[in-house]
Amino acid sequence: MYYEEFMPGQRLDLGTIELSLEDVMAFARAYDPLPIHTDEAAAQAGPYRGIIASGFQTAAAAWGAWVRLDLFGKENIVGRGMDFIEWPSPTRPGQPLHVTAEVVEVLPAPSGRHGDVVVRVTAVDTGGKTVLVEQARAVVKGRFPNSEQGFVEVEGGRVWYQRVGRGPGTPLVLLHGGPGGSHFGMQPLAEALQHERPVILYDQLGCGKSDRPDDPALWTTERFVRELAALREALGLDEVHLLGQSWGTMLLADYLLTKPAGVKSAIFSSPCLSALRWVEDANAYRAQLPDDVQQTLQACEANGTTDSDAYEQAAEVYMRRHVCRIEPTPFQRSRSKAAFGKAVYETMWGPSEFYPTGSLKTYDRTDRLPDISIPSLFTCGRFDEAAPASTAYYHSLVPGSEFHVFENSSHSALREEPEAYIGVVRDFLRRVDAR
Repeated sequence: MYYEEFMPGQRLDLGTIELSLEDVMAFARAYDPLPIHTDEAAAQAGPYRGIIASGFQTAAAAWGAWVRLDLFGKENIVGRGMDFIEWPSPTRPGQPLHVTAEVVEVLPAPSGRHGDVVVRVTAVDTGGKTVLVEQARAVVKGRFPNSEQGFVEVEGGRVWYQRVGRGPGTPLVLLHGGPGGSHFGMQPLAEALQHERPVILYDQLGCGKSDRPDDPALWTTERFVRELAALREALGLDEVHLLGQSWGTMLLADYLLTKPAGVKSAIFSSPCLSALRWVEDANAYRAQLPDDVQQTLQACEANGTTDSDAYEQAAEVYMRRHVCRIEPTPFQRSRSKAAFGKAVYETMWGPSEFYPTGSLKTYDRTDRLPDISIPSLFTCGRFDEAAPASTAYYHSLVPGSEFHVFENSSHSALREEPEAYIGVVRDFLRRVDAR
């Protein structure tokens, strides 16, 4: 994986390791021949009342659990070094150790061709005591060698951006979903189009790599519209195409209704432009779920336990049918969790995709869609929570707009049908640029 694919704060479970007495003594005889590691009688009389493993062996074994994931793969250039190793408690032979890893920092080089990924590995024994903390960094290739990234000051804090590619076409700005999502899911589109046009990825305030202020007053569509305007101004994006995904289509619609100059086209990908229609479609989908799943969802919503594990597990059944029909990897799940702006999502939308309780629960721009006069494309998946009938309805309200359904996708067509999705977007942008 490339360095851009890692998210600070991301945590991974590396499983369990265990050092046998034979392994402990063999390692120590070769590399750390102290009596507490090699002489049972001396160790029994010492402060630990028995043999303990060399700290370096514990460090090597735990680090091995991280390396065996092989996340960097062929993109790994070199290990830069170890920042520190700490042994708060001894490791005893035969005691299982639970090992986890956390991505601490991702530090891009100015060129964007590579970056440092800083990882902290921790091992904890069965009694809950931490026996090891070690932190190291690797130099990893970049996914976007011709790119720049940084921060733009906006109302409430700083938003992170990355400008990818230097092709001759009009720049494309990508508005991620959520609210509270991140740019990660849109990286494949940027990678595919980077040789044709600049593509701007950014994380909206409150999520991803952007600042996360603790101020609920910031979580309004109006402020996010001003944020997009500030981003364009700071990056000198006089002419742009805009693509919004899911919640990003709400932001896109409201931004377009301010009549900004220089927007050549708009792509509404899996749109939500009426919260009422969204809920109606979701209720129809929910009625097709297994009875026990429906009952759990209804009970948790009725008694206010939508933050429970039971509700989350039931909601997952819906998500696998109508949000993404491809199972995410543990790495993708951990990254999404670290990047997710939960406060933004719950303030503006609610506890789940299909149960809006936040400020967007009455959102509806269907009466204003006829005011959009630029070339527009509406897309969705056949099994999308942004149902094809609703997406077709939005399309019918925008004069001259186009409509495409991805037959084997739900709400994540870029992931579920990447070649088809990229092809449709590429063709639309090229035709608009040629006008």
